[in-house]
Amino acid sequence: MKINQSLLMTGVVCLLFVTGCSNGSSSGNGGGGNPPPPPSPTIYVAGYQTKSPTTANYWTITPTGNTSTSLFANYADPYVLAIAASGGSVYTAGGAYDPTNNVNEGAYWVNGTVNELPLPNAMTSAVASSIAVSGNDVYVAGTANSSTTYEAVYWLNGTANVLPYPSGMTVADAYAVALSGSNVYVAGTAENLTTTEPVYWLNGTANALPLPSGMSSGYVDSIAVTGGNVYMSGIAYNSTFTLYEAVYWVNGTVNALSLPGGLEFPNPNTTAIAVSGSNVYVASMAYNSATTNYEAVYWLNGTANVLPTPSGAPSAEAFSIAVSGSDFYISGSVYDTVKKSNIATYWKDGANPVELSDGTKSVAATGIAVE
Repeated sequence: MKINQSLLMTGVVCLLFVTGCSNGSSSGNGGGGNPPPPPSPTIYVAGYQTKSPTTANYWTITPTGNTSTSLFANYADPYVLAIAASGGSVYTAGGAYDPTNNVNEGAYWVNGTVNELPLPNAMTSAVASSIAVSGNDVYVAGTANSSTTYEAVYWLNGTANVLPYPSGMTVADAYAVALSGSNVYVAGTAENLTTTEPVYWLNGTANALPLPSGMSSGYVDSIAVTGGNVYMSGIAYNSTFTLYEAVYWVNGTVNALSLPGGLEFPNPNTTAIAVSGSNVYVASMAYNSATTNYEAVYWLNGTANVLPTPSGAPSAEAFSIAVSGSDFYISGSVYDTVKKSNIATYWKDGANPVELSDGTKSVAATGIAVE
């Protein structure tokens, strides 16, 4: 089973762990005063209008206000699925629709300037799903396809690297990328005619991941590496496609995530994972059959929490998560029943959402980064 990335808007984010340093000044005798507060981080949120003709942009959110940067592409209907920030520069990944050839073109942007991603041999279309940065190097993970096959790919500074199929698999997709030192981690899924398995590649070597009891298939769509540990999140499901559950892995050990009462996964959803110290955060969305609304959900160390929605917007989706110190940030959308559109939104520390778009068009916030 494939995730339709351009529709489900997989917003898998590159985590940036940011530390602030004081300037060494002090107040009072002998420096005995209170230390200055840490600087407020800059929040970057990527999003796009989800109905054709689409538009894509990212917001820069500081204590003094918000600005929006448009993301243009060389073709119609641009979309953005991920965002990262490093050294004051903003990196986004996604693509655009080429109406002449009826294909998707993978792309990434640096501070709003577009870079098309070349296709591997024999591939005709691509989607860029995730982005990570180390120094001057930009890594983008995604999927390239032809009419007959799919390949998991990561691009390093625009050069395509096709990832091998795991043993017995015939197609593969890449949904997330993370970096640790010289190691490159890519996560996604691989499948054949009978099964789909969650998989990650470490420096190009494929590793299949275990599934919870009773589940036969799954995928990974988010990854974070910190403290020498590898954290991944995704969805597992049974052979009849009647039961789905969110899961996360720590160094390959699977952990199933329970939903609050009344919520369920009627279909595969996106997930996102972030880690700060000993805290593991996973975000997704679930369906409430009693209200017929979707609800944005996050788990902190395995305990589920439903994110609040504003009055008049009972339905919400969560796509991406980032952390900075003890604070966590989730991006997604809420559905306004009056304007009948999705409003790009982010939550800080699980509090009331901050709306970024005005509701005149349906917009989803698919990625979030903090620096």
